[in-house]
Amino acid sequence: MRSRSVERFRRRPAETQRKELERLLRECARTEFGRRYGFGEIRTPEISMYASGVSAQPCVRAFLLDMQRQLARTHNVVMDGRDIGTVVLPKADVKIFLTASAEVRAKRRFDELQQKGDKTPYAQILAETKQRDKQDSERTIAPLKQAADAVLLDTSDDTVKQSVDAILAIVRRKLG
Repeated sequence: MRSRSVERFRRRPAETQRKELERLLRECARTEFGRRYGFGEIRTPEISMYASGVSAQPCVRAFLLDMQRQLARTHNVVMDGRDIGTVVLPKADVKIFLTASAEVRAKRRFDELQQKGDKTPYAQILAETKQRDKQDSERTIAPLKQAADAVLLDTSDDTVKQSVDAILAIVRRKLG
């Protein structure tokens, strides 16, 4: 059902898509998104790929930019995203460009999905991971790239605990 919905949405003319996206954004602003849809559902490979395409739309970028910056102005935040350090919060006190090889990220996603009973093959997840990286790196608006002043942290060979420890060490070093 969801894949049919995605296909119907993709086949709409660009103007219709833009208007529908704007309507959905207004709706999302009024809901507690995670409670409404469930975080498991929004972490599926199909939704991740779709989100990459949707997030490249100018009206979505503008909406998210305003919302994220407002959140950062009024709260102490930790944000992750593919353009947080370069576009959303370019003056953040601490910026970490967290990465891992596509193969490692795909394996982590594969393991996560397997635990949930999802049988998506590793090869498919790897292909989708690489495709999403390509889409996000080549998009015109807010492409995926490391901020010049961000600390590069490659966690390809790290456990979750090692990654967290490395992040905390960077934060301590930057904030004193």
